Amino acid sequence: MIELIDDWGKRKPVLPAPRGSRAPKPLSPEAIRDSLAAVEPQILNVYCFEDVQYPWVQVVFDEVITPAAALRVGTALATVIPAQYIYFNSLRPRAVYFVLDLADPKPDLKASRYGTLLADIEAAWNPPAKGGIKRAAR
Repeated sequence: MIELIDDWGKRKPVLPAPRGSRAPKPLSPEAIRDSLAAVEPQILNVYCFEDVQYPWVQVVFDEVITPAAALRVGTALATVIPAQYIYFNSLRPRAVYFVLDLADPKPDLKASRYGTLLADIEAAWNPPAKGGIKRAAR
């Protein structure tokens, strides 16, 4: 079971309203945790916190991880948060950090100051295969 540490409290980040709807909905830390249930290797905890006025997600594993594990986390997060709001911040030996561009009101410094869009990281870590070369992060 993944431990969830919710330091967002009552001030949950808000997802943009879906097309055809005017009502944005709060982002649920439980939805984030649940989206990560199938990610390998085993996740110990998911920590949702706020720093520099942005919401963040830290995912801690029970073993040393690779860039491929970080990409799996990003892909799982994109099932509950639109990918254009997910910025990769850092990969640590047993953890990965993402900043979410869901701050309201917008801080003076853009989210790109603290990370790189998930799509850009995927492209950098998985360059197109040339000949028989395998994809980098796998």
